[in-house]
Amino acid sequence: MNNKIKATGAADILSYVPHTLGFQPQDSIVLVTLTGALLGATLRMDAPTPGSDVRSFAQTLTSYVCKDESADATLFIVYSDDTTPSGVRPHAALIDALREELETAGMPIRDGWIVTAGGWATYACEPGCEVPDCTGWQDTALIENSLVSAEMIYRGSNPGTTEHAPAPEFSSSTGNADTIDILTGHYTVTDPVDFTAEPMLTARHAFDAAIGNGGQPDEDEALELCAAFQIKAVRDRLMADIIDTSDDETMFGKVMIGLAETAPDWGRVDTAERLLVHLLRFTPGAYRAPLLTGLGWINWYKGKGTPATLYTDKALAADPGYRLAELLRKFYNMGILPRPALNKETAYKH
Repeated sequence: MNNKIKATGAADILSYVPHTLGFQPQDSIVLVTLTGALLGATLRMDAPTPGSDVRSFAQTLTSYVCKDESADATLFIVYSDDTTPSGVRPHAALIDALREELETAGMPIRDGWIVTAGGWATYACEPGCEVPDCTGWQDTALIENSLVSAEMIYRGSNPGTTEHAPAPEFSSSTGNADTIDILTGHYTVTDPVDFTAEPMLTARHAFDAAIGNGGQPDEDEALELCAAFQIKAVRDRLMADIIDTSDDETMFGKVMIGLAETAPDWGRVDTAERLLVHLLRFTPGAYRAPLLTGLGWINWYKGKGTPATLYTDKALAADPGYRLAELLRKFYNMGILPRPALNKETAYKH
């Protein structure tokens, strides 16, 4: 079966980006890699603030897209409603720096656009411009009604209808905190890498059963899992089990830092993500931090940097100083991606 979608113009490409990211970018710089005529990886970053070092920013962006080793060119999109008195495009200095960095890296820019709330145009297009085939400013309806957008919606994609990082508010009994405290005692472990210890096995079996049942446990089962996630060693093992259930300590370590090379069971990963979101409904206050951290880690594995960061920030808001969230936040900021996300054959597809 051929699952490829053919883009025939700029509107198709511009409609593809929010479907790939899962939301409509704002105040962002987006790069899309190309391998010949095939669209590849999509990278979004918040636009730099005034006074930022645009050369350093361009180098960072270039280092990220160069992880797509098969790519030979790039496209860029500036999402901005900013205007300047002279009519110069927003972030012009950054785009100039990007052109130089990407050219040096062997991934030259083929084309670029600017998208605002009211329309879009070729980035180089200015009043009276002489860019070949330039049609000036276009209505955003052309993006929304493009053939690619229609095909993506038909396939189930609907960007912008949900929050980037959905995290339901606590909506259960006020006594849940006390219950979680009591249940946490069931999962105390003495050796963090003894994955066959009884408390560890109990938690792993319950977690696996919840995933197998579609990720919608009842409240009693949910509280047991919430409690298990409060124990650091158990939390880490359950997170690793989302990707690989091997008891091998070396594989466990590789999974946690994204070095496992085999493709995860993405259906299982999706269900585990739904499960952790479901558990948040039963989990109050600081007890939410490990679940939110896990959700950020799952999205990082999927190559979805924005939700990964948002979830991690929410974890730190729930429990300031939560150590794993702080460490992973630094990890994400370094631009490190898990190995499955770097290979088109093993990367997440939705």
